[in-house]
Amino acid sequence: MSTALAAVPEDVYTFNADGSLITQTTARERIAATLDGLDLRPGMKVLEIRTGSGYSMHGADLDQWTVPPRGVDARAQDGQGATWWIAGTWAREHPADAESLLARLADGVRTVRVFEDGDDPAEFRAWLYATHPSELVVLGGPQRFGIGVADSAGAFLFRPVGLDALTIGTPAESTARGWVQEWRTAGCPGWAQVRPVLRREGGGWQVRAERSEAAHS
Repeated sequence: MSTALAAVPEDVYTFNADGSLITQTTARERIAATLDGLDLRPGMKVLEIRTGSGYSMHGADLDQWTVPPRGVDARAQDGQGATWWIAGTWAREHPADAESLLARLADGVRTVRVFEDGDDPAEFRAWLYATHPSELVVLGGPQRFGIGVADSAGAFLFRPVGLDALTIGTPAESTARGWVQEWRTAGCPGWAQVRPVLRREGGGWQVRAERSEAAHS
């Protein structure tokens, strides 16, 4: 079992093709330890009877997820069957435009340099969460996901790591580069100048980032 765990990448059996997590509650080390305890020999077969997480041990329909794995407002598939998705205020208010945009993104995007060597993209994202939350979208696809801005003409996506970004369409790129310049003008504030805020929203709560008082002074 140890050899098998080392040889097979964990992503193969814990993620779906679109990147979402497969429903699984037992740690792989625990599964391996259980199988090792059976003292298996080559040629033997294992029959599992009434074991597992408990979700299938009675007639009630249960879902282990308390929240969806992701909130998606529009999605599309490219020619290879990979899923592209987008979430955000703009996509929620313009679902048809969002689907059209995703189809264009699936056909190809440009990679551009947006940060300088001395910039810290993680600090920028912290500032962005606190200053432009309603304008942001989250967009995902075969090249992972990121945050950025989108409209009917295109999108600009800051990648999770690195100094570059994905872009299609001039207006969105202009807006995003304006945010970067605004951040630099403010002195490149980051996580140290941002605090989490819990707000009541309808029947639940929302967690938002907010600039601390020190960042305003």
